[in-house]
Amino acid sequence: MTDKLRPMPPVKAALLVFLLGLALHITYFALDGISIANDTKKYVLPAESLIAGHGYARDGQPETERTPGYPLMLAALRAAGLDLRKIALLQHVLSAATAAALVLIARWMTGNDFIAISSGVVMAIDLPTIYHANLILTETLCTLLGLALFALIWRIAHGRGHAAVAGLLLGAITLVRPVAMLFFIPLALYLAWMRRNEARRIVPIFVICSLLFPGAWLYRNYRVSGVPTLSTNGAVLLLYFHAAGALAIDDPGDFDTNLERRQKELRIAADARARSELGIVDVRRITYVRRAASDSRLGREIVLAHPFAFTKLFLRGVAINFLGGSAEALTRITVLSRSTANRLLLAYTSVALILAIIGQLWLLRTNRPLGVLILITIGYFIAFTAGALAYSRFRVPVVPTYAIAIASGVHALRERWFRRASAHSSRSE
Repeated sequence: MTDKLRPMPPVKAALLVFLLGLALHITYFALDGISIANDTKKYVLPAESLIAGHGYARDGQPETERTPGYPLMLAALRAAGLDLRKIALLQHVLSAATAAALVLIARWMTGNDFIAISSGVVMAIDLPTIYHANLILTETLCTLLGLALFALIWRIAHGRGHAAVAGLLLGAITLVRPVAMLFFIPLALYLAWMRRNEARRIVPIFVICSLLFPGAWLYRNYRVSGVPTLSTNGAVLLLYFHAAGALAIDDPGDFDTNLERRQKELRIAADARARSELGIVDVRRITYVRRAASDSRLGREIVLAHPFAFTKLFLRGVAINFLGGSAEALTRITVLSRSTANRLLLAYTSVALILAIIGQLWLLRTNRPLGVLILITIGYFIAFTAGALAYSRFRVPVVPTYAIAIASGVHALRERWFRRASAHSSRSE
């Protein structure tokens, strides 16, 4: 079925999407003057320490919780004279540019103008993407780098591009968001599937290069703390969100209230274990990097002891990652109540999810290599961030690939409608 719309030059379409995205981003920037989130300080302080010449540190101690990818960018921009609001404005521009780039990339991958333009529009209007571009957080940078990696993997899978470059880019993404640290595994399997005859040459290069930056950072943390870890934040997530969430999910009453209570209980239990294992009575004297291994073991024990509860927590997290719509962002720039904003956004995200499923099924039938690449990209990042902390923020880095799936779903339904209309018209004649 050929496209019924008059073809638009890809560059012109990308420019229009950029202008649409930029208008929405700038409007939100003007309406919401707050760019500080709960985690902002943990990125800004190491950046300021770098600028001051004190190394990668926070509060006078070597920083091991946050990886250096995003703080390095902040340090460069702050050194160039940009304050946090100007950095947020730059992030809005970069996000709009990413949506424009998506138009060209989707056109290249699918050969379909409608899917390409629709993908860009879906990303340009995505509220969580706009909201998090306004905050000094990692999402905008990770989304931009993730789309570049997505395009590089596609090139390599089709006999072009360099596996080493893709591996190094994935390593850089891991230093922006450590959740990507195991993403080399499904990507390596994908490249092995797509390049069967050359897999022995390509896959090892990709894997080795993807581990260089994370490996160097792990060694740095070992040198400064004695603990070989990529990020001590993983222990926090495991104990106080995954384990606490697995305990809270079956408690009667409100989940968030139960989660907070379980976190307090686990903090007491973790302190007691740390005293026992490290032989230090005053836990305030124990740096978190020293007790991270102890907290991780406690978290794993709880999760493994409650497999069914953790499964429920995981499925709840997947649903929130997909269906969350950043209602907070909408209430900050409109007069809508939180409940009304939630209902409106839930309606939108539910339709988007249905369209994405339809689009994925269509892609797996008509363009299997692309369908599989989108599936493993979305599946990895949604699954690895599903838990008690799940919310729409964690969908933002995969919005470009998710947008292609949504646009493909719209195209599949549109194509079916055209076929039925054509058949009806033929019978009428």
